Amino acid sequence: MMDDFAIVNSVKEDTCFISPKRTDFDEFMLYARQTKKGLRSFDRDFVLPDFVHSFQGKVELPALLRRKMEWEERQREKKRKEEEEKQKKATEGEKGADTSGTIAEDNIPATSKEEDAEKNKTEAAEKDENYDEKCDASKNDDHDDKDNNNDDDDGSDSDDNSDEEDEKTKQQKKKENLLRLQKQRQKEIERAKYIQEQEQQSLEISVERFTIPEIIFTPSYIGLVNSCGLGEAIVQSIQSCDAELRAALYHNIVLTGGTVLLPGFKERVEMEVRSLAPDNYVVRVFLPEDPVHFAWKGAHELVRQKEFLDESCMSKKQWEVSKEMDTTTNQQAKTADDGVSPGLGKSEKEVGLIIM
Repeated sequence: MMDDFAIVNSVKEDTCFISPKRTDFDEFMLYARQTKKGLRSFDRDFVLPDFVHSFQGKVELPALLRRKMEWEERQREKKRKEEEEKQKKATEGEKGADTSGTIAEDNIPATSKEEDAEKNKTEAAEKDENYDEKCDASKNDDHDDKDNNNDDDDGSDSDDNSDEEDEKTKQQKKKENLLRLQKQRQKEIERAKYIQEQEQQSLEISVERFTIPEIIFTPSYIGLVNSCGLGEAIVQSIQSCDAELRAALYHNIVLTGGTVLLPGFKERVEMEVRSLAPDNYVVRVFLPEDPVHFAWKGAHELVRQKEFLDESCMSKKQWEVSKEMDTTTNQQAKTADDGVSPGLGKSEKEVGLIIM
């Protein structure tokens, strides 16, 4: 099982965010009081790992909020389709109005051409004296050929029709079986998902997502009235430095640590510092690619320099020698304060005191 510290860190890293400004924080709280829990836009469920199906926590939408968002998405899709259909009908109506004149003009020459062609055919038929006889003979020949062909093809047509019907029946049965298997599989998946949801443990996270990080910027919310927020602390620190350094410090504010990775952290710091800093300074907040190890990397690069090692560092042996020297010096100083020279014993001390 995960310990409490690991769970809290996972929830913080995966769910928390910084409200863009304090007024937004107040609006979020008002919205939370007016909306049912589970339907707020920022409500989330943090599912704890069971170490059987999962080994890491995950964030999910609450069931009520998920159904609400799905319904809203369907409504938006329906509205979009209706608008597309209206636009399509309007476009077709405009095209029909534009092309009506052209269609009417095109029909006139086409009709005249057909009449001319029919007239030419009639004249050619009248000129041919044996036209009717030839037509009758050709029709009789064609009819005899068709009768013979029909007698030969009756058997093959019936066989082909039966084969086609059998093939269609097989395809239909195959489709029905596939559909039945798909429905059965879908039911099994839904049942397994339902059982898993019932067995899993989850934490309901709501206003905690932004109220907990807000303490960094507004500690008065938890009773720390005399404490200043992060933005105020940065401005006070820079203003306490020499005047010639303030412009460079305001222009190079670097965020380090894991907390600065929360969404909206950089923007909130920059906004608060800019609102509190004098107008004649340019404020720039820099968020490194790896803020968690950024400060360590700077120290790492420093200790790799030979000049720094030679001038500011010592070896273990040197440190042990210096420690022994410091111990001896402290003992001598203590003995001198007591009025005893390093080599004198108790009797000599008494004599010395008498002489003094």
